[in-house]
Amino acid sequence: MGLDLFSHIMSQFKYYEFVTLHGLGEPLLHPDLESMIRLVHRRSPWARIGFNTNGLLLEAKRIAALGNAGLHEMGISLDAATQETFERIRGPHSFTDILDRIRDVVRLPQPRPKISIAMVIMQPNVHEISAFIELAGELGIDSVGLCDLSHRWRPQEGDDPMAVRDLETVWREIPRAEQKAAELNIDFTYTKLDDVLWPGTFIPCFYLWDYPYITWDGRLTPCCALPYADQFMFGDLKETSFRELWNGEEYRTMRSQLVANEIPDICEGCHHAEDPAAGHVCTCR
Repeated sequence: MGLDLFSHIMSQFKYYEFVTLHGLGEPLLHPDLESMIRLVHRRSPWARIGFNTNGLLLEAKRIAALGNAGLHEMGISLDAATQETFERIRGPHSFTDILDRIRDVVRLPQPRPKISIAMVIMQPNVHEISAFIELAGELGIDSVGLCDLSHRWRPQEGDDPMAVRDLETVWREIPRAEQKAAELNIDFTYTKLDDVLWPGTFIPCFYLWDYPYITWDGRLTPCCALPYADQFMFGDLKETSFRELWNGEEYRTMRSQLVANEIPDICEGCHHAEDPAAGHVCTCR
């Protein structure tokens, strides 16, 4: 997204609490990221600004500049506690190099952006969940976030090599991770989305009420799980105002469907739409 379009879109919001500057790409590749953060911060100094990165382009000097511009927090997606598991999930990159880059960022003088590392729980990394907390402690990380693979519209469990099959290891590792995080004074969150792992777990959809998702070219889609405007979009912010789209017929219809326990076609299989325990969607909002 170009800086002009970004400025045009942000000018349509009178108030925002949190702005996330990532989508399907790597935010640190954007040459105008610092200018975008500064623009958001100047218009809404109280807003939290953050993004997730894969860590390959981390440079302490640049993160310091982003922090001075107004960056509040940065998540680093690692998904592993060892080089072997990291390569299996994320490809042949240097895990050690990324860890060294993280250490450089953590050593930045305060105030600096809050740093977290993230793990999506998958079959290849279930045995490293508690070790991931130990790694965070060794790195001096502020917080750790874990979550399950989030959507049932992925391939069938038996066909997906990433789908968790070793349930007992997860059940054993999560309490260990929680205890280790408490011992190391690390903020720990775990978003449970897998109803096979955690029967009865259900987090109702909140995106359609609180979190608009805007694509790189300014189009408005339901959420980060449905980011492709060629499949579905509410409209184009280059042509129509955010207020008009947010309060428009398509948004209101989709919200009404969820409240009425009618799953929109594009939401079929989403953990935030369908409650497997109840057999229907939750009456959210």
